[in-house]
Amino acid sequence: MKINVNVATRVTGATMVGIVARDHNGYVQMAAGRSYPQLLDPMVGETLAIKAGLELAKAVGMKSIIIESDCQGAVRMLNGGTVDLSTQGKLITD
Repeated sequence: MKINVNVATRVTGATMVGIVARDHNGYVQMAAGRSYPQLLDPMVGETLAIKAGLELAKAVGMKSIIIESDCQGAVRMLNGGTVDLSTQGKLITD
C-alpha cells in the first residue's frame, strides 16, 4: 500500500493536510483530510501529514506501506535515525 500525503495553506491562515492510500494497481483505497485552524510551518505541516498517514495505516491494520511526501526534509528526518529536538523531531518520535 502506498500513502501519499500533502499540505496546503489557505488565505484564511488554515493549514490543510491530505492523505490518499492506493493499492499496488494505483486504485484509491482510502482518503482523509485534516484541517488546522492556524498557519503551520510547512515542515511541521508535512510532518503532521506523514504522522496522520501512519496513524491511518495502523488503524486499518496495514502492514507493509510506502509513505510518499514532496517534503524532502521531513522524509530525511523520518529516515534519518538521529535525535532531532525540533517540533518536527518530536512529531517523528511520537
